[in-house]
Amino acid sequence: MYIRLRQNPSGTKTVYLVDSYRAPGKKHATYKAVRCFGSSADEEQLRLWVAEAEKLKDQLVSQKISSSKFIKVEQPKDITSAEVDDIGVSYVYNNLFDKYFSGIRLKSNSKKTFSDLVTMRLVEPVSKLKTAAISSSYGIDGLSVNKIYKLMDELDDKKIELIKKQVFKNTKKLLGGSNQIKVMFYDLTTIYFEANSQTELKEFGYSKDGKSQHVQISLAMIVTDCGLPISYEIFKGNTFEGNTLIPTLIKLREQYKISNVTIVADSAMLSAANIKSLKENNFKYIIAARIRNLKEYITKEIISKDGYNLLSSNNEDSFSYKEIDYGNETLIACYSDKRRRKDEYERQKIIARINEHIKKSPKSNLAKPLRRSYVDIIGKEGEVAINKDKLEESKQLDGYFGYISNCKLTPLEIIGQYRGLWQVEQTFRITKNNLKIRPVFHFVDRRIKAHFAICFMALSMARVAEYKLKKAGINLPLEQLHTMLNKIKQIKLTVGDNQCNILTNLPENASQVFTALDINLPSLYSVVNKLTIA
Repeated sequence: MYIRLRQNPSGTKTVYLVDSYRAPGKKHATYKAVRCFGSSADEEQLRLWVAEAEKLKDQLVSQKISSSKFIKVEQPKDITSAEVDDIGVSYVYNNLFDKYFSGIRLKSNSKKTFSDLVTMRLVEPVSKLKTAAISSSYGIDGLSVNKIYKLMDELDDKKIELIKKQVFKNTKKLLGGSNQIKVMFYDLTTIYFEANSQTELKEFGYSKDGKSQHVQISLAMIVTDCGLPISYEIFKGNTFEGNTLIPTLIKLREQYKISNVTIVADSAMLSAANIKSLKENNFKYIIAARIRNLKEYITKEIISKDGYNLLSSNNEDSFSYKEIDYGNETLIACYSDKRRRKDEYERQKIIARINEHIKKSPKSNLAKPLRRSYVDIIGKEGEVAINKDKLEESKQLDGYFGYISNCKLTPLEIIGQYRGLWQVEQTFRITKNNLKIRPVFHFVDRRIKAHFAICFMALSMARVAEYKLKKAGINLPLEQLHTMLNKIKQIKLTVGDNQCNILTNLPENASQVFTALDINLPSLYSVVNKLTIA
C-alpha cells in the first residue's frame, strides 16, 4: 500500500492511496485506488491530502491479519457458540469518549461505565433496565443495572459541573479557543415525567410539549453558531422562561470567563427586566422583537413602505428589511410574504375557534385565543365578540417581524446571526428524538440530574462527530451516520476456551468517516482468552 501523486496534463496533481494484490492464477499484481483525495496545483493542499492519506494508510495497515496467530477449527463441533454484535456505533462513540472526555474526574471503573452508558444512549436510547439487558448485543460487556445506578448516584452536583466544564473545554478546543466563540444561542424547553409526584425540581407548569397534566422541569440549552454545546441548566418546572436567561448567562461568564460574546434568544426572553439586566451586565444581545407590543409610532414606522431594502425578490418569499431608530439599540424591521401568509393562516384558525364558542363563557378553553387585541369580552356574562376595526388594524402587521440588538453590526449581520437560532432548536430535537431524553422515569432529583448529565454528554459526542465530519467535507446527518455504522458487525466465534472476533466488510466510505473522526479502524480479526497457535 502506497501513496501516489499523479501529474495531470493540466498542471495539477492528484493524490491517491493505492493498494496492490495478486489475484489467484495471475502472475502480476493488480493495483487498485483505495481512495482519491483530490486534484490541485496548490502545494499546501497537496501536502494536507498526503498527510490524510498517510493516516488512512496506517489505519488500513493496522487491520492486516497476522498469519502467525489464529484459532484452529478442524470440524464444525469445535465451534461451541457464534454471536453477531452491532458494534459500529458503540465502537465510534466509545473511542470519541476516550479521545475527548477522558479528562472527566471519575474512578476508572466509573468512567468505563459512564462511557458505556453515554454510548448506549446514542446507540439505542431506552430505559436503564433495558440498556443493561441489550448492551452486550452492541459489543458492550458488563454494563449491569447495579453499575448504572451506582454511577448515577456518584454523579453529584460537583461532578456534573465538571462534566459541563469538560464539554466546554472540548468545544473551545475544536473552535480554536474561547475567543472564537462569538455567538451563543439560548433557548429553553420543558421535559415531562410519567410519574406525577412533585419534588424540588418537578412541578406542574406550562408545557411546550402539550403535557400540562404531567409534572415537568425546564431545560435551558446554550450552543455555539455551529451547534457545539456550551452548557445547560435545569430549572423547576413552573419557572417562567424569561427568568432563566440572566442567571444562566451570569453563571457562564463567571465559570468560563466568556467575554465579547453576542447572546441570541427568541422573543420569549424579551421582557423589560431582562433587557435592563442585559444592559446592566454589559451583555451584547440579539433578540426577536414583539412587533405587536411596540409603541404606536414605532409600528407606524414599521408598516410604512418607505426605507425598506429588498433582500430577496422571490415571488414566493420576497424579503425586505429596514433599520429604525430605537434609542441606544438597533431595531431591524423585516417583511416577508411567507410570514404574511403564515400570520393570516394562524389568525383564521383562531377566529374559527372563537366563532365556535362565540356565545360561551370566556372560561371555555379559549384562554389563549381570547388574549388578542381584536377580541372583546362584553358585559357581566362575559360574552365574546370580535372587534372588526381592531381586527383590521391587526391585519396591517401581517408579515412583519423584527430584531432588537445593542451590537454594532449591520442589519444583515444581525438578521444572519439571529437566523442561526435554529442550531439550538435542532439541539432540542436531537435530545428529544434521537436521545429520547423524555419522558423521564426517575423519581428522585439526584438521579434526574444524573440522567440529564448523561444525555448532555451524549449530545456533546454526537455534535462533535457531526462537526468533525463537516470540517472534513462529509455532510452526513446523525441518522445517516448511525445507519451506516450499524452495518459494521462483529462475529464472535467461541472455540473451546478461545474466542475470535471477525469483522464484517466495512460499508462504502466508512474509512473516510473514521479518518475524519481521527479514529482507527476496528481490527478485522482478534483473539481473546487463551490463544491457540495452529
